[in-house]
Amino acid sequence: MSAKFNDKVALVTGGGSGIGRTIAKHLAVHGCYVVILGRNIDALKESAKQNSRIAYIAEDVAYVVSFLASEEASFVTGSDYAVDGGFAA
Repeated sequence: MSAKFNDKVALVTGGGSGIGRTIAKHLAVHGCYVVILGRNIDALKESAKQNSRIAYIAEDVAYVVSFLASEEASFVTGSDYAVDGGFAA
């Protein structure tokens, strides 16, 4: 399983406690770089102390999640576009 996550980056919301903390620890143990997000900075710091591959950002992401689940976000496609020099290339 380690090869699957080795040097990948994951964002985990609610990483300061509970399931989020457990998922973050599991991913980090298997080689993933993890950024945990949450509102409780003390809990995030405690989670990040457990593995050097875990970093934290204290942020309330509820608005972003509710926006992405709404009709207004229907233009968000998740498509990737290669930018390789354009017209002058």
